[in-house]
Amino acid sequence: MFVNVDHVDGNRWAGEWTMSGVHTGDAPGLPATGKPFKISGGGFGEVREGKIVRTTQYWNMAEFLIQVGVMPAPER
Repeated sequence: MFVNVDHVDGNRWAGEWTMSGVHTGDAPGLPATGKPFKISGGGFGEVREGKIVRTTQYWNMAEFLIQVGVMPAPER
């Protein structure tokens, strides 16, 4: 996983990340496919006294589902 913290303001931060791997784990309604994926996302967070106290993450789940073959790619 690659993480890039774009902005720090006092105890708050914002950043983006990229993750790649192979879909090997089952999830409710989504059995493992064994297919590779590479997705990106970002997040915001807050740190107090050296501890993460809040984070909000976002990522493109449709991008993941298309790559592992669960959802068809949109027509162009």
